Amino acid sequence: MEASVVVLGLGQLGRRYLEGLTKSRNCLNVWGIDQDPRAFRKTVEAVGHGTNNVSVRLASSPRELPSRIDVVISATTADARVGALRNLTAMTEIRYLLLEKLLTQSADESRELLHLAACSRGAWVNYPRRVMQWHQALKDLVPA
Repeated sequence: MEASVVVLGLGQLGRRYLEGLTKSRNCLNVWGIDQDPRAFRKTVEAVGHGTNNVSVRLASSPRELPSRIDVVISATTADARVGALRNLTAMTEIRYLLLEKLLTQSADESRELLHLAACSRGAWVNYPRRVMQWHQALKDLVPA
């Protein structure tokens, strides 16, 4: 069975996610979604339309996506994240979410993001510093 993956936001970070996904050995149907036509052009230049195992499609609206999505990677900016996820969850069922930091820009958006994430089976925040040795060492320098 092929997994469906949506990369929400096709700026530099979103394109990097798509590049990584095209190298998968698994069969994937990948959609990149953005409202900026320039982002589509840059994405096609960077990743093309997929590989033998991975098909890549570009969409400008959640209406163009399947009704069930296995993984959504939110690579939008923090100011657009909640609205984009709100639109996406209104039209699709999402199994898992991967959220890039900075998550939101207000307490109200954080509460809404928590509600939206609760509609999926699981949500993770990509925050690699917590596993980096130099960042862990900072913890010893900061008084509790």
